[in-house]
Amino acid sequence: VGDPEAAGADTTEAEEYPDPHHKNVILVDFPGTLFKLDGGGWRPVTFDVKEYTKKFGEKMEECNVFLVFTSDRVHDNAVWIADRAAKMGKKVLFVRSKFDRDVEDKKRDDPDFFEGGQEEGENQLLQMQREDYVSKLEELGYGRVDIGDVFIISGLLDNIQRGRWDAPALKEAILKQLD
Repeated sequence: VGDPEAAGADTTEAEEYPDPHHKNVILVDFPGTLFKLDGGGWRPVTFDVKEYTKKFGEKMEECNVFLVFTSDRVHDNAVWIADRAAKMGKKVLFVRSKFDRDVEDKKRDDPDFFEGGQEEGENQLLQMQREDYVSKLEELGYGRVDIGDVFIISGLLDNIQRGRWDAPALKEAILKQLD
């Protein structure tokens, strides 16, 4: 939800994808809320809370857990969807993608950050980003979020399949909500 570069970002309907490894799991991709493809480019759109709820509220009620994805900044529209899901009594997990880019940017901009080694630097950067995400959610009015509900992952499928960063913990957290 909310990431214009996510697969399915041009989705206009809630689309279902059965999980091939868990027969009772169906992933639902709700349309993004921040940008709209217009003439070959993304443009910001006004987010109509009432219209979104009218169109997708019933489908949202069917879901057990919500994953709110962002690729960089946390936006208020994604926070609204998370808040709406929480008010429905649903568990909300926040996912910040493209950590691979963050690592590369940090290496380029601050090579001394990795002085203690690649793994140590990545772990410090992960923790910094989790804390920043929690702060941003609070600033945007969502309230305090448990840092264990924030996951930092790669934007690259290969890194996710290899279990880099928080990908395994995210999978475990999702499945825990479905028990």
